[in-house]
Amino acid sequence: MPTRDFVVVRDVPYKDVKSALTQWIALYADQLSQQLRFHLYRQDAYHVISVDGELNNELFFFLVNYLKYPENIRYDVDVAGFTTGDASGKLEGQDVLVYIPEEDTEYDVVYVVTGAQAHYKIDFGGGMHPLKEGRTYTDAAVDFSGSPEVLKVSKRISDKTVRKGISFFEVGWRFKFMVALVLAALIIHFLLPSIINDPKLYDKTSTLLYFGVGMWFFMDAEMLQKDSRYLACLVIAFAIFVYGFHVKEQLQSRLTNRIEPFIIMPLTLLMLQWPSRRLYKLLFKREPAVDKKGKFADMVYSLVLVFGAIFLPFLIVDFLKEHF
Repeated sequence: MPTRDFVVVRDVPYKDVKSALTQWIALYADQLSQQLRFHLYRQDAYHVISVDGELNNELFFFLVNYLKYPENIRYDVDVAGFTTGDASGKLEGQDVLVYIPEEDTEYDVVYVVTGAQAHYKIDFGGGMHPLKEGRTYTDAAVDFSGSPEVLKVSKRISDKTVRKGISFFEVGWRFKFMVALVLAALIIHFLLPSIINDPKLYDKTSTLLYFGVGMWFFMDAEMLQKDSRYLACLVIAFAIFVYGFHVKEQLQSRLTNRIEPFIIMPLTLLMLQWPSRRLYKLLFKREPAVDKKGKFADMVYSLVLVFGAIFLPFLIVDFLKEHF
């Protein structure tokens, strides 16, 4: 039988649960006891992760959240964690069910309900907000029979996992790298007129810069799932918009008249992505996919984004030129 903490994971392959758990252990290895053990039980309809050892509520909340939103693993999963409130907060001594509802759009939170049916939303900034309703607390009817796979906390495994699965390719690091790359590209683009005197080359680099930012937003759909990163991308797109039209006015002779659609591509894609993604989640109760692994609905969603990134900017520019 498990100790105080265990998590029930449904609607996902065993290998993905193991991968997500292994990544989380790697991320938090420095905060975990080397004696801690995670027992992973494989069942037909669900899988169970039990914690053999002491894990404080904060880390347990992080674990539940990460299993819902793992890096570099695409799935739609139901996660329910069961624990007892520790002395670090208002939940001390209470039975607690930890979950994340399908309609969540914040990503850095967990929702809890106590055995007395008190509901809270806990954000990772330390806030604990009472709620009027939520999931009903019920004891977990799960099967712990069989021989579980045991995952240990070891620096050797952690370092290997970080190198292979997280580091640069983790969404947060990838986002920072691309922001730095776009900033560097803008600086180089700004300096190009004083370095080269080739209008055709400058025109091509301008098109590549604006189109490239739009394609970054399109290809890295996982990045846009977090509201703070979406807003940061919106700021970048607006900055591209202002910069692009300023440069066009200053260097009209070096640019073609068709550069305007490329300037607004990043902005139109984001403006179309925001309502489209929320409508998709409302209809299908999961995040859309924009890769070849997606279903027909994902292909339709991808085509909507392609329209927003490539065709809509030309339609907008042509409309404005015709009527204003």
